[in-house]
Amino acid sequence: MASNKLNTGALWIGEGITTFNEATLPLAGQLGMFFEKDGKKYQLVKLTTGVAGAAGQAVWWHDFDDFVVNNDISQLTTARNQPAGVILGTVTVGNHCFIQVRGPYATVKTNGDDDIAAGDTLIIAATTDGTVDSVLAGTASTFVPFGIATAADVDAADTVAAILTMPLNGA
Repeated sequence: MASNKLNTGALWIGEGITTFNEATLPLAGQLGMFFEKDGKKYQLVKLTTGVAGAAGQAVWWHDFDDFVVNNDISQLTTARNQPAGVILGTVTVGNHCFIQVRGPYATVKTNGDDDIAAGDTLIIAATTDGTVDSVLAGTASTFVPFGIATAADVDAADTVAAILTMPLNGA
């Protein structure tokens, strides 16, 4: 993991974190930076080749040092143990975006198994692009936790409310 302190200094956000979808960063040196607002922590990253990003998709680290994330299940190798965060809006493959890395998030995409209960540990899913699966509450996970479900999953939408708790890269 990158070791520089990236939660200090100014960060250009533009129109907002949910619409940030930039091929080139407006200010050099911002990639990987964090900011906090309303009990949530966000990080500026780049979405590598794969599938277009959408709000609520889970991403994992593709390149720790260059702050590159991925959401393409066909490129998932050991990355189930490298959760990065949740995409906040529509993102073009190869562009920069903000992800949420800590705090409550209401609609994390699930793999559609419809088996997540409040208190379950969320992990990167191995079957569907940009989704999470779960480990039953009270059961030891063999994967690094993505977060904790705060409610049962919403079957019709294949989403779950969660508190994001994954390790930070660069903090």
